[in-house]
Formats: sequence, C-alpha cells, structure tokens
Amino acid sequence: MAIEDYRSLRVKRIGGDVEEEVVFAVNGFELVCFASNPPANLEEGEAYSVMFNLLVLDDFNVTVLNDSKESSLERLGDSFSYKITGRLIDGCLHSCGFEFKDEALETEFEYLNGKTIAIQVDRINVRFLKKHMGHP
Repeated sequence: MAIEDYRSLRVKRIGGDVEEEVVFAVNGFELVCFASNPPANLEEGEAYSVMFNLLVLDDFNVTVLNDSKESSLERLGDSFSYKITGRLIDGCLHSCGFEFKDEALETEFEYLNGKTIAIQVDRINVRFLKKHMGHP
C-alpha cells in the first residue's frame, strides 16, 4: 500500500467491550472499524494516518444503483457489518466522506468505475500508518 492511500482522521472513540473496535467520524457520519494492529498508544481525539479495507467473507454482493442515490453507511446491528452505498472511483468506494479500498473493487468490478453501487461487507478494517503530528 502506498503512503498516498492513507488519510489523516481523528479517532472519535475506542471500543470498551471489543478492544479492536475503533470509531471514526467524518461529516457527522460515524464508522465503527476493526483494528487488528492499532498503535500501542492509540488515543481518542488524536489524528492518525489510516486506510480502510473491506472484508467480505463470502461472495461480493454488489448492486448498481441510480447515480442520484445518496451515499450512506448503514451499520447492521451491533456488529462490524455494514451496507455501504457510494461511488466507485478507480477501485476505491467513496461514501459519506470515507474511502474504502479493496482489491476486488479494483479488479473484478473495474467495469463499474464511476457508478454508484451498494455493497454489504462483513467488516471494515482500519490500518494505521503512524500518528499524524498535525491537525487534519
């Protein structure tokens, strides 16, 4: 992964029951992610360079939608699962101010580039590059 694939975001909350749970907020939308290898000194309110990856355990279920459909992040219950609606641009799904990278979106679904799609994922993983020293 290239360093330009990461962007600086503030950690809103760190999970209490599940220590790998990390919550980010952008434009009023919250995203509950799974952090398998967070920095040792992860702190709420601090900015970090992060990248979001999608985990789909079975087959990808992608639906092409009308381009006027608004982007949305719908958390499914109290799990890490989401239904994400957004625009696919160069293998990256853009939704509600977040960007989600996935190799399958780059390769298997490249023909949907520029389209609005909906996808259900089992989990959104967050990868940390390093602590961001400035303010985003």
